[in-house]
Amino acid sequence: SYTPGAADADGTVVIDGVTTAFSSVEGLNLSGLGGDDSLTANATAGNDTITYQPGLNDDGQLQINSNTSLSFSSIENRTIDSGTGADTLTVTAGGSDDAIDVLAGSVVTVNNESVTHVHDSTNDNLVLVAGDGDDTVTIAAAHGWTTIDVQGGSPSASDTATVTGDG
Repeated sequence: SYTPGAADADGTVVIDGVTTAFSSVEGLNLSGLGGDDSLTANATAGNDTITYQPGLNDDGQLQINSNTSLSFSSIENRTIDSGTGADTLTVTAGGSDDAIDVLAGSVVTVNNESVTHVHDSTNDNLVLVAGDGDDTVTIAAAHGWTTIDVQGGSPSASDTATVTGDG
């Protein structure tokens, strides 16, 4: 797990039960090195702004507020636990033709790379930044956010968004 500290460049990482604290670190890299690896990123108890950008092959980048940014590779299962507070999760796709799916509950996939958002508040928001390319966004009606903001990109008029029923 990754938990940012009270200061922007501080925090802890727990891997296989071993806790490592860090301070004055601007960037952190984690590698799963194969197998079935999991990452849980824990936000604060207050209002959080969380950015997540999935990459290819179980890679990605994550930042909670202005804390230490986290890059990861070969991590197959990703969970963001934002706890309480009014939180905003921004998921940014790549610059090509992307498929973004918001599933029932609180799961987002971008090109089959998924992240689960665990949150206790009914005031949490999701921002989907599709970026450039001909993007397809599908949103299940039974999603777990208060609002979802979908932002397309260039070329204009080439992105589609669909909301599906839950029955």
